[in-house]
Amino acid sequence: MSILSIRLPDDLDDRLEGLSSSLNRPKSYLIRKAIEIYLVEYAEYRMARDRLYDKHDPMLSSAALRKKFGEGRGVPNRNDQSLSRHLPERLRSAD
Repeated sequence: MSILSIRLPDDLDDRLEGLSSSLNRPKSYLIRKAIEIYLVEYAEYRMARDRLYDKHDPMLSSAALRKKFGEGRGVPNRNDQSLSRHLPERLRSAD
C-alpha cells in the first residue's frame, strides 16, 4: 500500500475530523473511500460523455425507447404517480 501526503485547508480538515469522530473511523479511511467513489463516478462520467459524442452510437428518445421495449418492461411510464412516492418531497411533481 502506498503512502500519500496531502495538504488540506483548516476548514476541510475540521469537517473531516468531525466526521471521523462521529463515525469512529480514521480520517485515512474516509479519504480512501472518497477517492474510490470519485474515481468510479469520474470513469462513469467519462464513459457517458464519450458515448454522447460518439457519432456511431445511436441515441433513442424516451418515446422510441418505450416503443421498442414497452411500458411494462422496466421503462417507467411518465404518468405513473406511484413512482413519485420514492422521491423526496422537494423533487415530486406539483401535478
